[in-house]
Amino acid sequence: KAFSTWRVVLCISSSKIRSFKGIIEVGGGCVIQDKPPYSVQSGTTHAFFESNQSLSDIPVGALIEAGVYCLKLEYIPEYLIHGDNQSKLENFLIEPAKKSFKNIRSSNWNGTNSNKRSIDTSLTGTP
Repeated sequence: KAFSTWRVVLCISSSKIRSFKGIIEVGGGCVIQDKPPYSVQSGTTHAFFESNQSLSDIPVGALIEAGVYCLKLEYIPEYLIHGDNQSKLENFLIEPAKKSFKNIRSSNWNGTNSNKRSIDTSLTGTP
């Protein structure tokens, strides 16, 4: 299944949650959070955000530090059409995650988040 290894945090508007949660779950993925307050749970692989969304109310520092892919919501249909392509993935990262992704990738990250620390902390503030 397309999303069988995904453990997802959906940081998107409530009007879109039902649709995207359904797509991810039908594809074998698991949505572990879809409303605030968000926290980093062991095994989290992806967090999705809307393109024009303000991130000021959603601190993403802990997600990024935990090695979670922090992506624009548009990545989901791209992934379904073109599959897992690391070069395309970079185009869908939210701005705060772009520098971290380049640093991680240069450290021979294999794309499975194996470098991710097990963190279970509230994201009520930036690290």
